[in-house]
Amino acid sequence: MIIFRGILVGFVVVLAVLAVALSARMVGVRNTWSEKVADLRKDNEEKAASLLAQEKTLADAKAEISRLNLGWDRMWDEVAVVGNVEGDAVEAFIGSDNGVGPREINDENGTVQQIAPVLYGFRELAAGEYEYAGEFLVDLDVLEPDRCLLRPTWRLRAGETDSWQGNWRLRSQIPSHFKTRFRGLYDRLFRNDGYMTAATTDLEKQNSLFVNAGNELSVRQHELGFGVQTGLVPDIEAAEDVRNSLQLHVDLLRRRIKTESDLQEQLKQTSQQLVNRLPKPAPRVSRAAE
Repeated sequence: MIIFRGILVGFVVVLAVLAVALSARMVGVRNTWSEKVADLRKDNEEKAASLLAQEKTLADAKAEISRLNLGWDRMWDEVAVVGNVEGDAVEAFIGSDNGVGPREINDENGTVQQIAPVLYGFRELAAGEYEYAGEFLVDLDVLEPDRCLLRPTWRLRAGETDSWQGNWRLRSQIPSHFKTRFRGLYDRLFRNDGYMTAATTDLEKQNSLFVNAGNELSVRQHELGFGVQTGLVPDIEAAEDVRNSLQLHVDLLRRRIKTESDLQEQLKQTSQQLVNRLPKPAPRVSRAAE
């Protein structure tokens, strides 16, 4: 009995020690999980705030995209085109199967009329870069399921269709202020073309007048006796040299004449002085006085 009691006491002591150890470990685990839960709660709160900010940014971006797309309507991207078909038309490889088709309206009599759609072309320059080509009218007579013919609605400039090849982006509509801007730019280009044509014509006229003046100058040079090979300026310079030589010779002659004149005048004065020194003759007495 005493042995059993001792074993039981020992077992209780062991259990107590194990209970204390397990309790300490459990407290440590609980503290660790409490810290993890606190960290997760803090992280979730931060991510929730970030998520709300990102959702707001996404909503603003969607609203901005909707605003930017307003007035652009439908788009066909990477459309292969071939230019200079049937004159100045553009062959585009999209058709009725791609949603290209006429608009139907009712006239005053209630008859359904088909209106050819308008497409706006943008020529691809590089990846993500496009250049506005212009406004085109779909030719309903050539509209097929997989191709159509686009005819420009404006007066073309010389060489404008040379680059109408490759891939284009087509749109069924563009904002009205872009249309106004493009038309204003085209009007300025055509005015500048007119100025250039007038300037070219005037330049050709001036060149013709210059040639005629050169021919007239050659005729006048021959009439004046100037050499054709040497030109007018060298002949004038040679004539001026001869004139200068003659003027120098004349000046020397004038100086000699002046010297001789001065010497002659000096001799006259000397002669007059000598004459004045000669004795004067006695006055004559008339016979009547005698």
